[in-house]
Amino acid sequence: GGTDVFLAEYGPRGVSTDASTRVQFGSAADDAATAAIASDESAPSQFIYVAGWTDGRIDPSGADPIGRAAWIARYSDAGARSWIKMYDTIGSDRVVDLVYQTNTDGGLLFMLVESTTNNIRTPRVVRVALATGAFTESWVDNSGIDQSATGIAFDNRTNNGRDYDIYIQGRAASALPGAVSQNGIANGGAYVRKISSSGSSVWVTHWGS
Repeated sequence: GGTDVFLAEYGPRGVSTDASTRVQFGSAADDAATAAIASDESAPSQFIYVAGWTDGRIDPSGADPIGRAAWIARYSDAGARSWIKMYDTIGSDRVVDLVYQTNTDGGLLFMLVESTTNNIRTPRVVRVALATGAFTESWVDNSGIDQSATGIAFDNRTNNGRDYDIYIQGRAASALPGAVSQNGIANGGAYVRKISSSGSSVWVTHWGS
């Protein structure tokens, strides 16, 4: 197709490893990778999760996307793909960032998705099942306020990683409801939001210059 995705392994000195660990893939349309993360769920081996957006059917077993769709794939550290899945809403979707955390259940993987509908960007936090790639939407902003999404972080609180908080950051075009701080946001500004493991927004702070 048009632009494709590639995944390559590099050593600690920045030197590319064996060519067998380099992969290139895509749909018949344009595709891009925007985030990647390695997990230790199968230590000492690793799985690598790579994600991005596609304008075509990047999942050979899936349907054509409604518009631009988000996707995520799992590869072994030898370059073998376990699965690839597409996340598609009625808008235009792209994966912004990934976060992985080990816990006693084998690990947690989340992707931060930015969905755009009628020029309004909406952040979504989506949990991804490690073995199958199945999606569970953990949290979505329903304020209707235009918000970009730029990063996600994980805070392992208690109970061996079963209780946790997620933090996301980005930029909002106007005041966010319930923000604990709204300094200097006349023209929009940066935000940080805390989301609990139950999928509730704990707080959001919003500031600008």
